[in-house]
Amino acid sequence: MQWVIRAVVVVMGIGGTALTSFQKSSLMMWYIGVALAYVFMFPQLVCVLFFNVANSYGCIMGFLLSLLLRLLCGWSHLGIPAVIHLPGGVYKDSVFVQRFPVNTLCMLFSMACILLFSYLSALLLDKGLVPETWDKLHVLKLPRTLPPIGTKEDDKKRRLKEKDPDQDTSGPMLNTEC
Repeated sequence: MQWVIRAVVVVMGIGGTALTSFQKSSLMMWYIGVALAYVFMFPQLVCVLFFNVANSYGCIMGFLLSLLLRLLCGWSHLGIPAVIHLPGGVYKDSVFVQRFPVNTLCMLFSMACILLFSYLSALLLDKGLVPETWDKLHVLKLPRTLPPIGTKEDDKKRRLKEKDPDQDTSGPMLNTEC
């Protein structure tokens, strides 16, 4: 999960850097950067912190589908025309301008996609409907045939103990040693 977040941060950084060659206003660059962080990174952060079901498959699908929706809704600051016309939009100088809160819509859509696809991927792998060899992101490292032992809490503790030590999320993400 950590590498997905790192990859999204790198992609957003490269995208923001690339946008500097297209925009002349630093205020516009700041606005676009904030919109990118709000639409793409904020839902991933919230889902990873507050929902146990979130995994890498959900984050990737949420990012891709919200990016597609954001581009289809248009982005006048980048010169991308709107393909999807949402309620409240108006035509100004023969260009459709969205008045709907597109960034909030895309952020909520991203969050819903992250949770939905995370749940579906975990369900498919847990039930054995998808072979475990297809789990290329190593989201579910435990065997799918483990029966629950005792209560749900006992089973949860056992699964936490058997987790791969390389996937420890409580440790620092960056190594600061020289």
